[in-house]
Order: sequence, then structure tokens, then C-alpha cells
Amino acid sequence: MLRYARSALVTLLVLLPTLGWAQGKVVFEGALGTAFSAPTPLVVNQEGFDQIRLTADYSTRPLAPSPYHQVQVGIWYRKDAKAVVFGFLHHKLYLDNPPPEIQRFEITFGYNTLYVGHAWRKKKWVISAGGGPLIANPYSEVRGQIQDGRKGFLKLGWNVAGATLYGALQRRFPVGGHVFFGMEAKVTGSMAWVTIANGNARVPNVALHVLASFGFGL
Repeated sequence: MLRYARSALVTLLVLLPTLGWAQGKVVFEGALGTAFSAPTPLVVNQEGFDQIRLTADYSTRPLAPSPYHQVQVGIWYRKDAKAVVFGFLHHKLYLDNPPPEIQRFEITFGYNTLYVGHAWRKKKWVISAGGGPLIANPYSEVRGQIQDGRKGFLKLGWNVAGATLYGALQRRFPVGGHVFFGMEAKVTGSMAWVTIANGNARVPNVALHVLASFGFGL
């Protein structure tokens, strides 16, 4: 599903400049960065066993496969004061404090969000908010039973697992022409339900994301 979602986003990026209603500037951005997840409750249900509950601590490991990243396109209007934005945020979770029953728990080939939002420009600052579906690809080993990520859509491991809301603040630094460098702080709140071997897990997440982006406008 992630491959098809990215293909859809690329198609959107190609078609946006030709859309009749997009009379303002179209801005493309790519970003790398990391995220800091707050402790949140993790609930694991496995058939034939007692429920596992804990306050989960997660790390991001942004450079480990698949690297943390974000892509976004914005359609600006009202003299570049407002925009509709479409994006993809590839977030990752590694459980750092597993109890004895959990040998491994990670959502690293994506705790991903496909989002739509609205942005407002205040001089060199951009404020944005929005949300969208969360697409997850979990890997876990619970009580020796492995969920290896080969289930879900077309047995590729991706499932629509929940939803995300976000708010963000970005500072843009002009490079020249319509090119800019950006620094962004984004806060996300997500809820997801993912599959484990013979069971499921409820995996909420609240995170602060710090991103460095490169963008250009048409």
C-alpha cells in the first residue's frame, strides 16, 4: 500500500501545476529529520494469554532503514498567504522498554501518515494544521511468536491502521529565486491498531518532529 500511496502522491505532484483552480504558486518540499515520542500506553492482546499493558518508550532511529522523511506539496493562494497542503510523513517507532513477554516490537517501515492540511504564511513563518489516515507496517515478536510484516495489503505488510492529527510551525530561509531551506517543528497525535501474531496491539503516539527541508516553487 505504501508503494501505491507514494505513486499517488507523485502523480498528484505532476498534475497539480495543470489544475485550473491552482492559480497560486505550487511549492514542493522534501525533508529529513527525527522525532521524539512521548511515553504512551501500549496494550497488547494475544489469543490464549493475559493482556499486556505498559507505558511505552519509543525511539525513532531516523537513519536506520527505512530512513525517516517527509514529502509535501502546497498550493498557495490569496497572494501566497494561504495554502492547501498534501503530504506524506514516514514516522518510525522502536519500543525501548519491552517487558519480558515482548522480545521485539517496532513499526519502522512505517507509522506513516498521508495528510491534507491548511497553511498560513506570516512573513517568513508558515503555520499549518491537518490530518489523515495512518498506514502502519509492524514487526513484532511476542512470547516467541513473530509477526513479520508480510500480511496486510497485497501481503506487503501495510494496513490502514488509524489516523493522525498534526500542527506545525516552519521558518523558511530564501536561497534564491523560488528556492528555500526550511526548519520545521511538527506535533502529531496518532492512534493505531496493528496486528501481532495471533492478536493485536493498540499503539497511540504523540511526537515532536524536527525537520530540515529543501523546497522550491513553480
